[in-house]
Amino acid sequence: MSGRTRAMLAGILLAALGLTACSGSASPAPASSATPPTHVGTVTDFALPDALNNVSLTTSTGKKTSLAALKGKLVVLSDAMTLCQETCPMDT
Repeated sequence: MSGRTRAMLAGILLAALGLTACSGSASPAPASSATPPTHVGTVTDFALPDALNNVSLTTSTGKKTSLAALKGKLVVLSDAMTLCQETCPMDT
């Protein structure tokens, strides 16, 4: 086997090992529940002003909504630079 063939096989092996390492999870996914675990994120429990509850939001599918419409649901808000063409999509 030539040196070039060995180098190519070694590269393929390293790539496969890297992909395998990235595909696993350190812990099993938590069961779905209404309340997230206390070690995840920031839990707040206070009333929001009406002005904030009624601010127009846009979902990832383009639908208009508000925080008031999502009352009682788990909400994750993420700001993203939608017009950014460089690293923003990867950062998001």
